[in-house]
Amino acid sequence: MAEIKLEEVRKSYGPAEVVHGVDLTIPDGEFLVLVGPSGCGKSTILRMIAGLETVTSGRISIDRRIVNRLEPKDRDIAMVFQNYALYPHMSVYQNMAYGLKVRGVHKADIHNRVNEAAVTLGLGEYLDRKPRALSGGQRQRVAMGRALVRNPKAFLFDEPLSNLDAKLRNQMRVELKQLHARLKNTFVYVTHDQVEAMTLGQRIMVLRDGNVEQVGTPDEIYNQPASTFVAGFIGAPSMNILSGSVDGDAIRFAGKAGLVHAGSLPGREVKIGVRPEHLCLRKEGEGDYCQVRAKVALIEPLGGDTVVHCRLNGGSDENIIIRVHPDEKVGENETAILYFKADTLHLFDAETQRRINGVQVCAG
Repeated sequence: MAEIKLEEVRKSYGPAEVVHGVDLTIPDGEFLVLVGPSGCGKSTILRMIAGLETVTSGRISIDRRIVNRLEPKDRDIAMVFQNYALYPHMSVYQNMAYGLKVRGVHKADIHNRVNEAAVTLGLGEYLDRKPRALSGGQRQRVAMGRALVRNPKAFLFDEPLSNLDAKLRNQMRVELKQLHARLKNTFVYVTHDQVEAMTLGQRIMVLRDGNVEQVGTPDEIYNQPASTFVAGFIGAPSMNILSGSVDGDAIRFAGKAGLVHAGSLPGREVKIGVRPEHLCLRKEGEGDYCQVRAKVALIEPLGGDTVVHCRLNGGSDENIIIRVHPDEKVGENETAILYFKADTLHLFDAETQRRINGVQVCAG
């Protein structure tokens, strides 16, 4: 196991800088997920940790040893790729043993390590099969087993589940989390799937255009997003972001003075965030409720709940999405009153798009 540390790490391809000064410490034994849209730099960061990409500037250390100039084979890490990268002519046993064999590990030790990993990953009955005789999930287990037998200080995963169907992805997420709990090694995991990030990571680093938007626990990322980007990227459906203007101690949105604030607000424009599950079609219990009128545009029944797409009235003409219980009936093209509690709202600066803290709001 090992701590991994990045200090002002940058990566450029010619004049184009794609990773902009990342500072990050991954404690020994942590499961960290790097998440963000395609092209945000997450795989590049992972490949720099692995030694498959050079670092333009800054330092990377593994187990307190600077590894910038070390070859990948000398970093004592194991990487699991998206495309499995199995040898088609070799059996499962041979695929898992190959890396140890070329390193000159004793045959008896190889046998013990491969069999132990096979038991851990549920591959015991498939050791004599070729990759073509396995399902996608089984092939991915073999790829993980090949990494596991090396007993590395850290495991790096580059979107390992993206080629699997939805059911297998769910199953493999559970297995990965259980594997980490057993091994207690450092895991660094790259994905563009925010569900994977939320369910797997002990901490999450959200990236955008090579910059770190936020690092925190899943609870912090979801409930205290540092920017409108994080608020919109994490959550399905994503957080509603509404435009508002500050007028004295009032915040106007959806064409009316909807909120009263206590605290300093920068500028005259703000963004107001509210999660779809915090909106409802009727008041539920006591509380300081705000309300807006909206026209129902589309209804998506999902079984356990219903997602309702609306257009706000009052001149703003903004989209707003609510997630409600299937028993709450509403028809398309109907006008509905949407209720939400003031303490569920998030405020962002309209210019910087960053979270505003220290401001209390209540219904106006």
